[in-house]
Amino acid sequence: MTPRPRVLVLLASYQGENFIVEQVESILNQTGVDVSILVSVDPSSDRTYQIVDGLVATDPTRIGLLEHDKPSGGAARNFYRLIRGRDVTGYDYVGLADQDDVWFPHKLARSIEAMRTSGSVAYSSNVYAWDGLDRNTPGKLVQKAQNQTRWDHLFSSAGPGCTYVATASTFDKFSAWLTDTGELIDDIDYHDWLMYAWYRSRGYSWFIDAEPTMLYRQHDGNQIGANVGVNAARARVAALFGGWFLGQVVTLADVLRASAEPPIALLAKPRRTRWIPILKLWGQLRRSKRDSILVGLLLAVSPRQRGVR
Repeated sequence: MTPRPRVLVLLASYQGENFIVEQVESILNQTGVDVSILVSVDPSSDRTYQIVDGLVATDPTRIGLLEHDKPSGGAARNFYRLIRGRDVTGYDYVGLADQDDVWFPHKLARSIEAMRTSGSVAYSSNVYAWDGLDRNTPGKLVQKAQNQTRWDHLFSSAGPGCTYVATASTFDKFSAWLTDTGELIDDIDYHDWLMYAWYRSRGYSWFIDAEPTMLYRQHDGNQIGANVGVNAARARVAALFGGWFLGQVVTLADVLRASAEPPIALLAKPRRTRWIPILKLWGQLRRSKRDSILVGLLLAVSPRQRGVR
């Protein structure tokens, strides 16, 4: 009899008392796999820590709590704390989880099967943006499964990090790299973008599934939510052209040693010389054609980045 895949799920939590039990239950109820969870609770003013501590007491073989007493500084840094130096010996796969979603029972099994079938070593999927009211009314599909392009990893994540699953052997390499790179990583605000970019920049194959595998809860406390609706579109454009996005791109390229990649190297050139080269690579910047056009425009009009090399 073939043994069931062993999966370690890393869950970052903060102020999660209203949702974390439902999230943990949906992870433990995964079919076709043997799953364990390691939780990192950022210091919270609610009862998140006490709730997780109680969950550990009831199921200590499958749930663990990463002890620490210092705030991480945000969701991404909380994940970095979980990932850095993580020993994944004894596991076949590693996944990431938020504290407030609901996973479909087949999420991990589907992820693993998709990787095996496609020959990929990492996975993500579409999700339903969910208001948290009725599981039978999942909400709007968040589309992230457009065809990957040559440089989309330098300008976007593969989708919500809570859908990510990777082989333990490659995750171990990512964890070691994250540890060796040190505090430079803390300047990158999205752990899922960094992870996707690292895998792609190292030549690993990443599968993005068009089938939603979870309910992605939307509420006022979300540190990171789904980009759906008019307001989200406005915020996305503001981030693109407000300086934050380009700063993240340059920092990401620097830590990945990808600053010589054509779309990044163009930023070191005068604006008047960028237009023709950008037109040649315009469709390769993001998976969404609309977003690729926006990023190409941003690269064309942005001030010269003298730090790019």
